[in-house]
Amino acid sequence: KARPDYPALPFMLTFEAPAEGSASLSISADGETLTSPTTLHSGTEVTITITPADGYRMASGYPKVYRTGAPSETVTVTPAATDNAYTFTMPAFPATAEVEYEKIQSTVTFANPANGTLTLSTADAPGSSIISGGEVASGTKVMIAATPNKGYQMVFGSLKVSGKVGNETKTVPLQKEKDGTTYFLMPAYAVTAEVKFEPIPVVPSSEARLSSLSY
Repeated sequence: KARPDYPALPFMLTFEAPAEGSASLSISADGETLTSPTTLHSGTEVTITITPADGYRMASGYPKVYRTGAPSETVTVTPAATDNAYTFTMPAFPATAEVEYEKIQSTVTFANPANGTLTLSTADAPGSSIISGGEVASGTKVMIAATPNKGYQMVFGSLKVSGKVGNETKTVPLQKEKDGTTYFLMPAYAVTAEVKFEPIPVVPSSEARLSSLSY
């Protein structure tokens, strides 16, 4: 008797590290790191390990795996026991694995100070003020302007931006443009901006004839 043997054919798996935000991205199977494109038999368990760069996080809905050329036909991806690791089973068709990253957005809070105003805006959209509680992507240049009311001045050193990382309070450095505009680079954590104003002190005249005048 003759019995034919039909070996299972492998299928193509393709993937590519995103252009921005990826500190590392590796895909492995059977303990070996794969390079793209590669071929795998259906039923092979594949592991995706991602490490976002500082200030980035993986975008919602990723990683995703789908039939090559047909993104609507997806393959189930499951979080693994290890952090930043995901697994999927190679399907019986060519597949593409994708990962995308996005900049971490954190909140900026501030209160309008007494006897003046505090205005924050992004450098990308000058004049478009940030409202307290708004979210800003890390690395964004944020302009900050403290304007005292008439008869008041800013308390020296009171303009500051700070935030907490765990239990540690961190001060965000303020920088200046050539035109004198103050700005800071948004970190990857929530921050609070504050400033204080005080009355401009009235200096008595040293001229005896003026100091003796009265209404």
